[in-house]
Amino acid sequence: MMAPRPVTPPRFLRAWIAGLTALAWASGAATAQDEDSGLAALSATRQRPLFSPTRRPPPPAPPASLGNGGMLAPAVALPPPKPNLQLSGIILGGGQEVALVKRGGDTRVVSVGVGTAIDGWIVSEIAPRAITLKRGDGLSAVVRLPEPGR
Repeated sequence: MMAPRPVTPPRFLRAWIAGLTALAWASGAATAQDEDSGLAALSATRQRPLFSPTRRPPPPAPPASLGNGGMLAPAVALPPPKPNLQLSGIILGGGQEVALVKRGGDTRVVSVGVGTAIDGWIVSEIAPRAITLKRGDGLSAVVRLPEPGR
């Protein structure tokens, strides 16, 4: 059995490693005890970035202008978050109103009545095909039964 031949890096890679080694020795980066071996020694890298084609730092960003004569644009109102509930059924009669709901991603059915809190919402009304939910911040949402056959 023949011994495996040692793998040597290509000539260009050996030359590159040798150049980096020589550069490290010449700059004194090989000694961690030097005072100049910290981040301050890398100021030339910030002044002439390695991966910039021109080797110049990017120009400073222009100051942001406020398009409305110095006024901020009005905030865009996001639609209120909807409750993550699916209405499965409603039971009305005998003086009782009960809604059967599933929480998002859950297969269990939970029965709720008027005034019951569920996922941060409070059931405020139960109608024949929908329930109305309200949150403490005044938002309200309506969750409807799916159309028959769906």
